[in-house]
Amino acid sequence: MCGICGFFNPFSLEVSPEIIDKMTDTLIHRGPDDKGVFYDNYCAFGHRRLAIIDIEGGHQPMKDEDENIVVVFNGEIYNFIEIKEKLLKSGYKFKTKSDTEVIIYAYKQWKNDFVNLLNGMFAIAIYDKIEKKLLLIRDRIGLKPLYFTFLNNTIIFGSEPKAIFKFSDKISKKINFFALSNYLSTHNISFKDETLFENIKILEPGYFIQYNLNGVKKVKYWDINVGNYENDFNKSKENLYLNLKQATEIRLISDVPLGAYLSGGVDSTVLISIIQKNFKENLKTFTIGFEKEGYNEFYFSDIVNNKFKTDNEKIIFPENEYFDILEEYLKIKEFPLNVPNEILIFYLSKHLKKYITVVLSGEGSDEILGGYGLFLRSAHDFVKMFILKNCPDFFSDEINGFIQTNLKKYYKSLNYSSIEEFVYNNYSNFTINDKNFLLNREYYKKIDNDIFLKNEFSNILNFNKNLNLYDKFLYFLEKFHLPGLLLRLDNATMAASVEARAPFTDYNFVNFCFTIPFKYKIKWKNEKFQLDAVIENARTISEHFDITKYILKESFKNEIPSEIYNRNKWSFPVPLNEFFNNNFKDYLIDIFKKKSIFYDIFNYKNVNNFISEVNYKDKGLKTWMLLNLKLWIENFI
Repeated sequence: MCGICGFFNPFSLEVSPEIIDKMTDTLIHRGPDDKGVFYDNYCAFGHRRLAIIDIEGGHQPMKDEDENIVVVFNGEIYNFIEIKEKLLKSGYKFKTKSDTEVIIYAYKQWKNDFVNLLNGMFAIAIYDKIEKKLLLIRDRIGLKPLYFTFLNNTIIFGSEPKAIFKFSDKISKKINFFALSNYLSTHNISFKDETLFENIKILEPGYFIQYNLNGVKKVKYWDINVGNYENDFNKSKENLYLNLKQATEIRLISDVPLGAYLSGGVDSTVLISIIQKNFKENLKTFTIGFEKEGYNEFYFSDIVNNKFKTDNEKIIFPENEYFDILEEYLKIKEFPLNVPNEILIFYLSKHLKKYITVVLSGEGSDEILGGYGLFLRSAHDFVKMFILKNCPDFFSDEINGFIQTNLKKYYKSLNYSSIEEFVYNNYSNFTINDKNFLLNREYYKKIDNDIFLKNEFSNILNFNKNLNLYDKFLYFLEKFHLPGLLLRLDNATMAASVEARAPFTDYNFVNFCFTIPFKYKIKWKNEKFQLDAVIENARTISEHFDITKYILKESFKNEIPSEIYNRNKWSFPVPLNEFFNNNFKDYLIDIFKKKSIFYDIFNYKNVNNFISEVNYKDKGLKTWMLLNLKLWIENFI
């Protein structure tokens, strides 16, 4: 696990070698254990190392025996031993025990196709001197980031934008307004290959870029295999158990201390049930929350800890330091935060670094196994809206009346022209009317009524016409929602020099989960509830009429405590409304009263009116997002 950076020009470089040193030094928090650089007439690589595997022999940049192939790599290849065995049979010899050396010879053996063999999280740069070629590769699900830009004929890349900006003052820090609008809608700091910096792209998950004398080629090498369902519940349940067990156990390889998050939810409990069986000593686990009742999971984490006898440590987050830590972390991250609890992950990572370097986390379960019940059951509501609009005689007048009454309690409109319009309007935080109110006229026009974002929603939701509506929503969560959460996890842990691993994102496990019918992921509690759901809305239905992540819970029913099995989803809340109406009200007012470049883009009067009353539904989160944007713009633009 590391930070990487570099630049490449297949025609020739006219850049001082000192530049790669400066770029590499910006990533020291990602790799405090070692530094390495490489430079020739066409390519420069920099590497900051967080030593996890083969501590003595894993120095990078790493070359082959002929010094024609050079690699820098951030991440872990979990099946590198299996690949190494294949290469040994083909006559390759190895000097180290590291997965980096396996990447070098796998590339030599299979060229670009070698990426199809990798199981792991990775951002890889390969320089082929013979072919005068650079290859940039990002893992399938998007755990490790890789940013890049072009300046003249030179491609510049890095694990974080700060390394790229060190290359040249000519790489300007301008706002990408499409991405800014996307952040306001979805709290994601990137979409597709766009980031909040106009000149900085991010390589999309499952893609690689090849750059040589023939030009630049971006290739999609992987996508989820969807549509082949296994309708036998018991068989699916058994295979889920085995697949997740395997995905977790291969992530336990480490030459440094390893632990796990213990939230008291289903996902972390399931992982701990697997991990603890592979530990001779008690697993080190960590739980964080606010002292305030209702804002921590300590009751449930105690239940899990008592069951599995882990070496658990509870950390009380210092509420009065929340915004000081936010400002500290934002300067490291270089982007606004994705979600309010990201601060707690960063704070926890700094603490657990005293004891461990690798931590296992439950990210990725909700997206593939039906954890977001409210969002997924909204598909049920969309179908009813479609029926009301296009088949008004399908239900009796009385049933139609009940349906309309209950849907209007939750939705502003019952008339959507398409699935993407429905998802865009109900997934977004700030509506298009909010943006019209808050942005100055010139900048509101730039976002073009979010046509770009609606088109991206459409591309994802309609990529496979054969998928049922529920699986389209799951695919949307996996392809659009999850990458933002994984960037959050990577940024918050690597800022503290900690490696986070997420077994639920194993690509084989993801593919398997898309063979499980939705009815096994979110299951109706009984037939009566299923019938009653016809006239209700998603908010009434979710986790009252049904059981979320049912097949995951059933697969591990004999291993996890019943209190955890029966828990509803808990979203790790931060008491934003209380913050903004009490202890941090003056802080908020002072921040937004201060005029800055932020108000070249946002309307001063309207923003201050908007934040003056925050104590009602969703206003705290929206205010928090505006605060993040203001701090980000003032620090980086």
